[in-house]
Amino acid sequence: MPRDPVRERDEHPGNCIEKGFENIGDFVGRKPCTSISLAVLLALICGAGMAFGETENRPDAQWIAQGSPALVQNEFVKEKWPSNQRFNFFVAKCKDKTKPCNILEAKYIKRFNKIYNDIMNITVNGTQLVAETEAELSKEPPGTFDAWKGQWTFDTRAVPSTTNCMSSRGPCMEMSKAACFKFGPFCGKQSVLPIFREDEAVIDTLTDDTALVAVNYWEGQTNFCPITIARKDSPCVDTRVYYSNATANVGKNDCQNYETKQQRSNCRISAEKYCAQVCPTRSVCRQVPTMAASGAMTTKEQCQPMKEDKDNCKDNGCLLVQGFNDIGSDTADDDVNGTDGGGRPPRPSPSNHLS
Repeated sequence: MPRDPVRERDEHPGNCIEKGFENIGDFVGRKPCTSISLAVLLALICGAGMAFGETENRPDAQWIAQGSPALVQNEFVKEKWPSNQRFNFFVAKCKDKTKPCNILEAKYIKRFNKIYNDIMNITVNGTQLVAETEAELSKEPPGTFDAWKGQWTFDTRAVPSTTNCMSSRGPCMEMSKAACFKFGPFCGKQSVLPIFREDEAVIDTLTDDTALVAVNYWEGQTNFCPITIARKDSPCVDTRVYYSNATANVGKNDCQNYETKQQRSNCRISAEKYCAQVCPTRSVCRQVPTMAASGAMTTKEQCQPMKEDKDNCKDNGCLLVQGFNDIGSDTADDDVNGTDGGGRPPRPSPSNHLS
């Protein structure tokens, strides 16, 4: 027997839920356009709240109950001891894009070094800012902002003093305070310039060839070397260069290995010969007051390495070599068993003494 929906509906009228769905279906079937319009309007009304929503990605706000003492204490710590860090990255590219170039060419490294120094030399007068802040916030206790006084740069360096004093060499200098984020005692920064030890004398005399020598040799270093690796005649690249005796017991990497007495002596001799040609130095010594172990005041000799010709020095690392020699001259060193590869250079001339 065929099914009769009307008869079934009359015999089984259903509950209110069924009737409700039946009425909705009936309305949609009879007025589809109106139903679609109402559905779209309802969706827009419900979605309008999204415009007032805020993205929350703080773990403490997401997972800790609001009003918790931990949140209150966290806000107090952030207010009293604020700490912000920010890392800025940039990529240096060749300005001339019409032809292929190598960013490690000498002219680009020199340009990058100039920009780098301009940034590092930006100085903020914290003392002046503190005075202005204290004038605006006169109700704050005295000394509240004293920690910000002084000269501020990215890292610590010598800057002209704010006291307007003059010396025989020009304006007095003072050491600035570092505003950088530090990893231990060192500022968090990294670039290609440490390959050249950020040495102006080395970078100013770079050529495309020597720049690539340093870049290619950088990863192969096994030890700290005070002089540049951006020269083929550097003892840090080849210790044998300044040895005329081909049979001398000298290895190419003696300055890099620097383990045995023989290697240390060979490296020192080669470095002295190198510096005698590239950047001659001397020690200037003077007597400075000090306190003896007994508590009595006395004097001691304090020496400082200086360049013989500061305008023509091509490697400021020779100042470190001179300083190492000054330290070693006070004690017995390893040179006794070293190799004299064709004639050791004379010891530096006696230091000039200043009273």
